Amino acid sequence: MKIKRYEASSIQEAIVKIKNDLGEQAILLSSKRLRGGRTPLFELTAAADEGQAEGRPSAVPRPEPRATERTPLVPQESQETLQAFRRDLEDLKALVIEANRKNILYGELMELKESLNSFFDMLGVRKAEGKPQPLSKLYCNLVAGGVSKDRAYRLVGLIRKGLTAQAEEDFDGVLHSAEEFIQKSLVPSYERTRQGRVVAFVGPTGVGKTTTLAKLAARWALEEDKKVGLVTADTYRIAAIEQLRTYAKIMGLPLEVASEKEEFKNALHRFRDRDVILIDTPGRSFTDERHLDRLRDYLRLEIPVETNLLISMTASPENMLATTSRFDKVGYEAIIFTKLDESNAYGQIYNIIDQVGKPVYYVTNGQNVPHDIERLNPAKLAKMIVRNSLH
Repeated sequence: MKIKRYEASSIQEAIVKIKNDLGEQAILLSSKRLRGGRTPLFELTAAADEGQAEGRPSAVPRPEPRATERTPLVPQESQETLQAFRRDLEDLKALVIEANRKNILYGELMELKESLNSFFDMLGVRKAEGKPQPLSKLYCNLVAGGVSKDRAYRLVGLIRKGLTAQAEEDFDGVLHSAEEFIQKSLVPSYERTRQGRVVAFVGPTGVGKTTTLAKLAARWALEEDKKVGLVTADTYRIAAIEQLRTYAKIMGLPLEVASEKEEFKNALHRFRDRDVILIDTPGRSFTDERHLDRLRDYLRLEIPVETNLLISMTASPENMLATTSRFDKVGYEAIIFTKLDESNAYGQIYNIIDQVGKPVYYVTNGQNVPHDIERLNPAKLAKMIVRNSLH
Protein backbone atom coordinates (compact mmCIF):
# COMPACT_ATOMS: atom_id res chain seq x y z
CA MET A 1 0.00 0.00 0.00
CA LYS A 2 1.25 3.48 -0.90
CA ILE A 3 0.65 6.39 1.53
CA LYS A 4 1.15 10.03 0.52
CA ARG A 5 0.56 13.45 2.10
CA TYR A 6 -0.89 16.42 0.18
CA GLU A 7 -1.15 20.15 0.90
CA ALA A 8 -3.61 22.49 -0.82
CA SER A 9 -5.47 25.75 -0.26
CA SER A 10 -8.79 23.89 -0.01
CA ILE A 11 -9.96 20.37 0.77
CA GLN A 12 -11.59 20.08 -2.64
CA GLU A 13 -8.32 20.93 -4.37
CA ALA A 14 -6.46 18.31 -2.32
CA ILE A 15 -9.04 15.63 -3.14
CA VAL A 16 -8.61 16.35 -6.85
CA LYS A 17 -4.84 15.92 -6.46
CA ILE A 18 -5.34 12.62 -4.63
CA LYS A 19 -7.66 11.24 -7.31
CA ASN A 20 -5.29 12.28 -10.10
CA ASP A 21 -2.27 10.81 -8.33
CA LEU A 22 -3.55 7.70 -6.57
CA GLY A 23 -6.72 6.96 -8.50
CA GLU A 24 -10.43 6.86 -7.73
CA GLN A 25 -10.08 4.01 -5.22
CA ALA A 26 -7.70 5.93 -2.93
CA ILE A 27 -8.56 6.02 0.76
CA LEU A 28 -8.51 9.32 2.68
CA LEU A 29 -6.80 8.63 6.01
CA SER A 30 -6.76 12.06 7.67
CA SER A 31 -7.30 15.78 7.09
CA LYS A 32 -6.40 18.86 9.10
CA ARG A 33 -5.99 22.58 8.70
CA LEU A 34 -2.46 23.94 9.06
CA ARG A 35 -2.09 26.99 11.27
CA GLY A 36 0.21 29.98 11.05
CA GLY A 37 -0.09 31.05 7.43
CA ARG A 38 -1.80 34.15 6.07
CA THR A 39 -3.82 31.98 3.71
CA PRO A 40 -5.64 28.77 4.72
CA LEU A 41 -3.77 25.54 4.01
CA PHE A 42 -5.03 21.99 4.43
CA GLU A 43 -3.08 18.74 4.83
CA LEU A 44 -4.65 15.46 3.68
CA THR A 45 -3.14 11.98 3.92
CA ALA A 46 -4.32 9.29 1.51
CA ALA A 47 -3.45 5.71 0.67
CA ALA A 48 -3.93 3.35 -2.27
CA ASP A 49 -2.86 -0.15 -3.29
CA GLU A 50 0.47 -0.21 -5.13
CA GLY A 51 -1.26 -1.28 -8.33
CA GLN A 52 -3.59 1.71 -8.19
CA ALA A 53 -1.03 4.33 -7.19
CA GLU A 54 0.20 5.07 -10.68
CA GLY A 55 -2.83 7.23 -11.52
CA ARG A 56 -6.23 6.48 -12.86
CA PRO A 57 -6.93 2.91 -14.02
CA SER A 58 -6.40 2.28 -17.69
CA ALA A 59 -9.54 2.10 -19.80
CA VAL A 60 -8.02 -0.79 -21.85
CA PRO A 61 -9.19 -4.15 -20.39
CA ARG A 62 -6.67 -6.87 -19.74
CA PRO A 63 -6.98 -9.85 -22.12
CA GLU A 64 -8.54 -12.98 -20.66
CA PRO A 65 -6.06 -15.82 -20.21
CA ARG A 66 -6.26 -18.50 -22.86
CA ALA A 67 -7.46 -21.93 -21.93
CA THR A 68 -4.07 -23.39 -22.86
CA GLU A 69 -2.24 -21.07 -20.48
CA ARG A 70 -1.28 -22.53 -17.12
CA THR A 71 -3.00 -20.76 -14.21
CA PRO A 72 -1.59 -21.15 -10.70
CA LEU A 73 -3.80 -23.37 -8.69
CA VAL A 74 -5.03 -22.01 -5.35
CA PRO A 75 -6.55 -24.34 -2.82
CA GLN A 76 -10.29 -23.87 -2.35
CA GLU A 77 -9.89 -23.04 1.34
CA SER A 78 -7.32 -20.33 0.54
CA GLN A 79 -9.63 -18.82 -2.07
CA GLU A 80 -12.50 -18.60 0.41
CA THR A 81 -10.19 -17.04 3.01
CA LEU A 82 -8.91 -14.51 0.45
CA GLN A 83 -12.45 -13.55 -0.58
CA ALA A 84 -13.48 -13.07 3.04
CA PHE A 85 -10.40 -10.91 3.63
CA ARG A 86 -11.23 -8.80 0.58
CA ARG A 87 -14.80 -8.29 1.81
CA ASP A 88 -13.51 -7.21 5.20
CA LEU A 89 -11.02 -4.87 3.54
CA GLU A 90 -13.77 -3.27 1.42
CA ASP A 91 -15.95 -2.81 4.50
CA LEU A 92 -13.00 -1.22 6.30
CA LYS A 93 -12.39 1.13 3.36
CA ALA A 94 -16.03 2.21 3.37
CA LEU A 95 -15.92 2.90 7.11
CA VAL A 96 -12.71 4.94 6.80
CA ILE A 97 -14.08 6.98 3.88
CA GLU A 98 -17.34 7.69 5.72
CA ALA A 99 -15.54 8.65 8.93
CA ASN A 100 -13.18 11.02 7.13
CA ARG A 101 -16.05 12.49 5.16
CA LYS A 102 -17.80 13.33 8.40
CA ASN A 103 -14.59 14.75 9.86
CA ILE A 104 -14.06 16.96 6.81
CA LEU A 105 -17.62 18.25 6.95
CA TYR A 106 -17.36 18.85 10.68
CA GLY A 107 -14.06 20.68 10.22
CA GLU A 108 -15.48 22.92 7.51
CA LEU A 109 -18.53 23.71 9.64
CA MET A 110 -16.31 24.60 12.59
CA GLU A 111 -14.20 26.89 10.39
CA LEU A 112 -17.35 28.57 9.11
CA LYS A 113 -18.58 29.00 12.67
CA GLU A 114 -15.25 30.56 13.69
CA SER A 115 -15.40 32.97 10.75
CA LEU A 116 -18.95 33.99 11.59
CA ASN A 117 -18.07 34.42 15.25
CA SER A 118 -15.13 36.65 14.32
CA PHE A 119 -17.36 38.60 11.94
CA PHE A 120 -20.05 39.25 14.52
CA ASP A 121 -17.56 39.86 17.31
CA MET A 122 -15.86 42.49 15.20
CA LEU A 123 -19.17 44.20 14.56
CA GLY A 124 -20.24 43.87 18.13
CA VAL A 125 -23.55 42.48 17.01
CA ARG A 126 -23.88 39.36 19.14
CA LYS A 127 -27.32 38.80 20.57
CA ALA A 128 -27.86 39.41 24.26
CA GLU A 129 -30.94 38.27 26.13
CA GLY A 130 -32.54 37.32 22.83
CA LYS A 131 -32.59 40.90 21.50
CA PRO A 132 -30.48 42.11 18.56
CA GLN A 133 -27.94 44.80 19.40
CA PRO A 134 -28.30 48.25 17.73
CA LEU A 135 -25.25 47.76 15.49
CA SER A 136 -26.60 44.39 14.37
CA LYS A 137 -29.95 45.98 13.62
CA LEU A 138 -28.24 48.79 11.67
CA TYR A 139 -26.33 46.26 9.56
CA CYS A 140 -29.52 44.31 8.81
CA ASN A 141 -31.41 47.51 7.97
CA LEU A 142 -28.72 48.66 5.55
CA VAL A 143 -28.59 45.31 3.77
CA ALA A 144 -32.39 45.06 3.64
CA GLY A 145 -32.44 48.56 2.14
CA GLY A 146 -30.16 47.56 -0.74
CA VAL A 147 -26.69 48.46 0.57
CA SER A 148 -24.27 45.72 -0.42
CA LYS A 149 -23.12 43.44 2.41
CA ASP A 150 -19.46 44.41 2.15
CA ARG A 151 -20.30 48.13 2.22
CA ALA A 152 -22.74 47.67 5.11
CA TYR A 153 -20.08 45.72 7.01
CA ARG A 154 -17.49 48.43 6.38
CA LEU A 155 -19.91 51.21 7.32
CA VAL A 156 -20.89 49.58 10.61
CA GLY A 157 -17.25 48.97 11.50
CA LEU A 158 -16.31 52.60 10.84
CA ILE A 159 -19.38 53.95 12.64
CA ARG A 160 -18.64 51.78 15.64
CA LYS A 161 -15.19 53.37 16.05
CA GLY A 162 -16.82 56.73 16.76
CA LEU A 163 -19.26 55.40 19.37
CA THR A 164 -18.87 55.01 23.08
CA ALA A 165 -19.95 51.76 24.75
CA GLN A 166 -23.05 53.53 26.03
CA ALA A 167 -23.89 54.99 22.59
CA GLU A 168 -23.74 51.51 21.03
CA GLU A 169 -26.80 50.54 23.08
CA ASP A 170 -28.99 53.37 21.72
CA PHE A 171 -30.47 52.42 18.33
CA ASP A 172 -31.74 55.93 17.52
CA GLY A 173 -28.32 57.30 18.34
CA VAL A 174 -26.69 54.66 16.14
CA LEU A 175 -28.96 55.63 13.22
CA HIS A 176 -28.13 59.31 13.73
CA SER A 177 -24.40 58.51 13.80
CA ALA A 178 -24.77 56.49 10.59
CA GLU A 179 -26.49 59.43 8.87
CA GLU A 180 -23.76 61.83 9.99
CA PHE A 181 -20.99 59.49 8.83
CA ILE A 182 -22.53 58.91 5.39
CA GLN A 183 -23.28 62.63 5.01
CA LYS A 184 -19.62 63.52 5.63
CA SER A 185 -18.51 60.87 3.12
CA LEU A 186 -20.79 62.38 0.45
CA VAL A 187 -19.79 66.02 0.89
CA PRO A 188 -16.54 65.87 -1.17
CA SER A 189 -18.33 64.65 -4.31
CA TYR A 190 -20.77 67.57 -4.09
CA GLU A 191 -17.94 70.07 -3.62
CA ARG A 192 -16.06 68.89 -6.73
CA THR A 193 -18.96 69.48 -9.11
CA ARG A 194 -20.39 72.57 -10.74
CA GLN A 195 -23.90 73.42 -11.84
CA GLY A 196 -23.85 74.94 -15.30
CA ARG A 197 -26.13 76.97 -17.49
CA VAL A 198 -26.34 74.27 -20.18
CA VAL A 199 -27.66 71.00 -18.71
CA ALA A 200 -27.84 67.73 -20.66
CA PHE A 201 -29.62 64.50 -19.73
CA VAL A 202 -28.18 61.18 -20.91
CA GLY A 203 -28.95 57.56 -20.13
CA PRO A 204 -30.34 54.27 -21.47
CA THR A 205 -33.68 53.90 -23.22
CA GLY A 206 -36.78 54.25 -21.05
CA VAL A 207 -35.01 55.68 -18.02
CA GLY A 208 -37.18 58.84 -18.01
CA LYS A 209 -34.98 61.56 -19.51
CA THR A 210 -37.75 63.55 -21.23
CA THR A 211 -40.09 63.47 -18.23
CA THR A 212 -37.28 64.45 -15.83
CA LEU A 213 -36.26 67.31 -18.10
CA ALA A 214 -39.88 68.57 -18.16
CA LYS A 215 -40.09 68.42 -14.36
CA LEU A 216 -36.94 70.50 -13.93
CA ALA A 217 -37.97 72.92 -16.67
CA ALA A 218 -41.28 73.52 -14.89
CA ARG A 219 -39.55 73.98 -11.54
CA TRP A 220 -37.01 76.50 -12.82
CA ALA A 221 -39.42 78.38 -15.07
CA LEU A 222 -42.56 78.45 -12.89
CA GLU A 223 -41.16 78.32 -9.35
CA GLU A 224 -37.80 80.07 -9.70
CA ASP A 225 -38.86 82.43 -12.52
CA LYS A 226 -35.89 81.57 -14.74
CA LYS A 227 -35.80 81.94 -18.53
CA VAL A 228 -35.56 78.34 -19.78
CA GLY A 229 -34.89 77.03 -23.29
CA LEU A 230 -35.38 73.42 -24.41
CA VAL A 231 -33.36 71.49 -26.99
CA THR A 232 -34.02 67.93 -28.12
CA ALA A 233 -31.68 65.69 -30.06
CA ASP A 234 -33.98 62.68 -29.72
CA THR A 235 -35.23 62.23 -33.26
CA TYR A 236 -35.09 58.42 -33.02
CA ARG A 237 -37.89 57.62 -30.61
CA ILE A 238 -41.44 57.73 -31.91
CA ALA A 239 -43.34 60.83 -30.74
CA ALA A 240 -40.37 61.96 -28.60
CA ILE A 241 -40.38 65.45 -30.11
CA GLU A 242 -44.16 65.75 -29.79
CA GLN A 243 -44.01 64.76 -26.14
CA LEU A 244 -41.49 67.48 -25.32
CA ARG A 245 -43.26 69.98 -27.56
CA THR A 246 -46.46 69.41 -25.59
CA TYR A 247 -44.65 70.08 -22.32
CA ALA A 248 -43.01 73.19 -23.80
CA LYS A 249 -46.34 74.55 -25.04
CA ILE A 250 -48.04 74.08 -21.67
CA MET A 251 -45.19 75.86 -19.87
CA GLY A 252 -44.74 78.52 -22.57
CA LEU A 253 -41.11 77.60 -23.26
CA PRO A 254 -39.26 77.67 -26.62
CA LEU A 255 -38.14 74.34 -28.09
CA GLU A 256 -35.43 73.67 -30.68
CA VAL A 257 -34.87 70.35 -32.51
CA ALA A 258 -31.18 69.73 -33.17
CA SER A 259 -30.12 66.24 -34.22
CA GLU A 260 -26.76 67.40 -35.64
CA LYS A 261 -23.86 69.20 -33.99
CA GLU A 262 -24.17 72.37 -36.07
CA GLU A 263 -27.91 72.57 -35.39
CA PHE A 264 -27.14 72.20 -31.72
CA LYS A 265 -24.64 75.07 -31.80
CA ASN A 266 -27.14 77.27 -33.62
CA ALA A 267 -29.83 76.47 -31.06
CA LEU A 268 -27.51 77.42 -28.21
CA HIS A 269 -26.74 80.69 -29.96
CA ARG A 270 -30.45 81.50 -30.30
CA PHE A 271 -30.87 80.74 -26.60
CA ARG A 272 -27.97 82.96 -25.54
CA ASP A 273 -30.34 85.13 -23.48
CA ARG A 274 -31.69 82.14 -21.51
CA ASP A 275 -30.75 81.47 -17.89
CA VAL A 276 -30.92 77.70 -18.32
CA ILE A 277 -30.82 75.49 -21.43
CA LEU A 278 -31.98 71.88 -21.01
CA ILE A 279 -30.93 69.25 -23.55
CA ASP A 280 -32.80 65.99 -24.15
CA THR A 281 -30.75 63.23 -25.81
CA PRO A 282 -31.77 59.95 -27.43
CA GLY A 283 -31.67 56.84 -25.29
CA ARG A 284 -29.78 53.79 -26.46
CA SER A 285 -28.37 50.68 -24.86
CA PHE A 286 -25.10 51.29 -23.02
CA THR A 287 -23.59 48.54 -25.20
CA ASP A 288 -23.99 50.73 -28.31
CA GLU A 289 -20.47 52.13 -28.54
CA ARG A 290 -21.17 54.14 -31.70
CA HIS A 291 -24.03 55.95 -29.99
CA LEU A 292 -21.85 56.76 -26.98
CA ASP A 293 -19.09 58.12 -29.22
CA ARG A 294 -21.57 60.26 -31.14
CA LEU A 295 -23.16 61.55 -27.94
CA ARG A 296 -19.75 62.45 -26.52
CA ASP A 297 -18.86 64.43 -29.64
CA TYR A 298 -22.30 66.08 -29.70
CA LEU A 299 -21.91 67.44 -26.16
CA ARG A 300 -18.27 68.50 -26.55
CA LEU A 301 -18.49 72.28 -26.90
CA GLU A 302 -16.49 75.41 -26.18
CA ILE A 303 -18.93 76.24 -23.40
CA PRO A 304 -19.25 73.91 -20.38
CA VAL A 305 -22.13 71.43 -20.40
CA GLU A 306 -23.34 69.90 -17.12
CA THR A 307 -24.22 66.31 -18.03
CA ASN A 308 -26.55 64.27 -15.81
CA LEU A 309 -26.66 60.49 -16.12
CA LEU A 310 -30.11 59.05 -15.41
CA ILE A 311 -30.36 55.59 -13.85
CA SER A 312 -33.59 53.72 -13.18
CA MET A 313 -34.06 52.21 -9.73
CA THR A 314 -35.81 49.27 -11.39
CA ALA A 315 -32.53 48.17 -13.00
CA SER A 316 -30.43 45.42 -11.45
CA PRO A 317 -27.33 46.40 -9.43
CA GLU A 318 -25.14 44.92 -12.16
CA ASN A 319 -26.95 46.93 -14.83
CA MET A 320 -26.57 50.14 -12.79
CA LEU A 321 -22.82 49.67 -12.46
CA ALA A 322 -22.47 48.79 -16.14
CA THR A 323 -24.40 51.96 -17.07
CA THR A 324 -22.13 54.20 -14.99
CA SER A 325 -19.06 52.53 -16.46
CA ARG A 326 -20.09 52.73 -20.12
CA PHE A 327 -21.44 56.30 -19.96
CA ASP A 328 -18.17 57.40 -18.42
CA LYS A 329 -17.02 57.70 -22.02
CA VAL A 330 -19.59 60.47 -22.55
CA GLY A 331 -18.58 62.19 -19.33
CA TYR A 332 -21.11 63.10 -16.66
CA GLU A 333 -20.93 65.31 -13.59
CA ALA A 334 -23.93 64.05 -11.61
CA ILE A 335 -26.47 61.23 -11.39
CA ILE A 336 -30.26 61.39 -11.25
CA PHE A 337 -32.04 58.27 -10.02
CA THR A 338 -35.52 57.76 -11.46
CA LYS A 339 -38.56 55.60 -10.66
CA LEU A 340 -38.03 55.47 -6.91
CA ASP A 341 -41.75 54.81 -6.59
CA GLU A 342 -41.13 51.41 -8.21
CA SER A 343 -38.35 50.37 -5.83
CA ASN A 344 -37.93 49.83 -2.10
CA ALA A 345 -34.14 49.52 -2.02
CA TYR A 346 -32.76 53.04 -1.80
CA GLY A 347 -29.50 51.69 -0.44
CA GLN A 348 -28.50 50.83 -4.00
CA ILE A 349 -27.93 54.55 -4.52
CA TYR A 350 -25.14 54.41 -1.94
CA ASN A 351 -23.52 51.45 -3.74
CA ILE A 352 -23.33 53.47 -6.97
CA ILE A 353 -22.12 56.80 -5.59
CA ASP A 354 -19.58 55.02 -3.38
CA GLN A 355 -18.27 53.37 -6.54
CA VAL A 356 -18.18 56.37 -8.91
CA GLY A 357 -17.90 59.33 -6.52
CA LYS A 358 -20.57 61.44 -8.26
CA PRO A 359 -23.25 63.53 -6.52
CA VAL A 360 -27.01 62.94 -6.75
CA TYR A 361 -28.85 66.26 -7.02
CA TYR A 362 -32.28 64.87 -7.88
CA VAL A 363 -34.41 61.74 -7.66
CA THR A 364 -37.80 61.19 -9.27
CA ASN A 365 -40.65 59.19 -7.77
CA GLY A 366 -43.51 59.27 -10.28
CA GLN A 367 -44.75 60.53 -13.66
CA ASN A 368 -46.49 63.71 -12.52
CA VAL A 369 -45.06 66.92 -14.03
CA PRO A 370 -43.86 69.18 -12.42
CA HIS A 371 -44.20 67.19 -9.19
CA ASP A 372 -42.64 63.84 -8.28
CA ILE A 373 -39.08 65.11 -8.19
CA GLU A 374 -36.96 65.73 -5.10
CA ARG A 375 -33.90 67.92 -4.69
CA LEU A 376 -31.18 66.21 -2.63
CA ASN A 377 -28.18 67.31 -0.61
CA PRO A 378 -25.72 65.15 1.37
CA ALA A 379 -27.79 65.31 4.58
CA LYS A 380 -31.06 64.36 2.92
CA LEU A 381 -29.44 61.63 0.85
CA ALA A 382 -27.72 60.13 3.90
CA LYS A 383 -31.01 60.02 5.80
CA MET A 384 -32.70 58.45 2.81
CA ILE A 385 -30.07 55.69 2.62
CA VAL A 386 -30.07 54.89 6.34
CA ARG A 387 -33.86 55.04 6.81
CA ASN A 388 -34.66 53.62 3.33
CA SER A 389 -37.30 56.30 2.97
CA LEU A 390 -37.62 59.38 0.77
CA HIS A 391 -39.24 61.48 3.51
